[in-house]
Amino acid sequence: MLTPISIAVADDSPIFRYYIKTNIERIPHFRVGLEATNGAELLEQLRHVVRVPTVCVLDVRMPVLDGFDTLKIIRKKYPRMRVIVLTACNHHYTVSTMIKTGANGFLTKEIGLQFLCVAIEDVIASGFHYSQNAGKEIFDKVLKGPESVLMLTKVERVVLDCFFSVDNGREIAQKLSISIHTVEKHIQNIYRKTGVNTRQSLMCFAIKNDLARFSF
Repeated sequence: MLTPISIAVADDSPIFRYYIKTNIERIPHFRVGLEATNGAELLEQLRHVVRVPTVCVLDVRMPVLDGFDTLKIIRKKYPRMRVIVLTACNHHYTVSTMIKTGANGFLTKEIGLQFLCVAIEDVIASGFHYSQNAGKEIFDKVLKGPESVLMLTKVERVVLDCFFSVDNGREIAQKLSISIHTVEKHIQNIYRKTGVNTRQSLMCFAIKNDLARFSF
């Protein structure tokens, strides 16, 4: 039998909380052990729990204390808790700010709740989950950064930019008029220099280290 996973949910909509809970508890070992209508209520309940939930599903726009400020406090007081941001707002400022603050995952409500359990499993297993549309929203902007930060070559920075705007290495090769082997070599070097090993981890690293510049 799998070990039960305790999950907290903070959303100001009772109906949406119900749908979140119903969706989550379709997985036999997932249990919603804490529900809150805002960040302040969530933090107050966390103060009194015997065991801190493994994962928190957190809405951004809530009264009293919103998701931004709640996440900052969670990161200080409960650094091991995984936080998935679930919101109707898919603006690149919201996504990048929440990731910089320490969100482990980001899902937009428009894509439906069918991906929520997958996201929970991902953040438990690897620490990251970002929906495809959220990632695209961030990297629609050109990924830039000082060469001295990561010591990336000029070509590696161009490949890094393309890495988040096309589907695969072959398309990068065609776009840059280089071989697929060369593209793969550059990507290997980027992973080695950044110290990460997945596409999602690289996205988070770029944002958290201010390698992504946005125009708001």
